[in-house]
Order: sequence, then C-alpha cells, then structure tokens
Amino acid sequence: MVIKAVKIPVVIELIRWDGTYEGYREIKEFAQPHQVDILRLVAADILVIKTLEGNMTARKGDYIAKGVKGEVYPIKEAIFNETYEILG
Repeated sequence: MVIKAVKIPVVIELIRWDGTYEGYREIKEFAQPHQVDILRLVAADILVIKTLEGNMTARKGDYIAKGVKGEVYPIKEAIFNETYEILG
C-alpha cells in the first residue's frame, strides 16, 4: 500500500562559517559539547566537524546546524539557500 506523508517542519539553530578565527571560536562554543576541528589549507580555511556519519567539512559561507538532539553538522551554502528559510 502506497501512502503519502509530509515531513514535519523542525526549527534548528544555525551559525554561518565566515572563515575567520573568531568565527571558528564562535562555532566551537555553539557546537558544545561536540568536537569541531579546523584545518588550514593553502587557499582556504576548512572546518572539519565530527558527526555521527563521520568527518564532514564546511567551507567559508557554509552553515553549521544544530539538530534536534544537539548534534552538529554542516550545510553547504547552496543547499541551505534552496531548502531553508531564515525565521525573523
């Protein structure tokens, strides 16, 4: 039997990675108690976040989300812009 369902909207908290050390410190505080590491590469800063699915990366402009159970994960800027709406 085929059924149809609509996903329940969930409000989450986000912070945007701006590529700066100050932004990194803000994300680290936001993500507590989860582990967030930063790696400096030749051309850009990359934030590495340890998630339940393994290490994920965020680049400058991407969003870091805190899920309903407190887990943190990155959302690419383009995906965020297509699928999320910022609440007032």
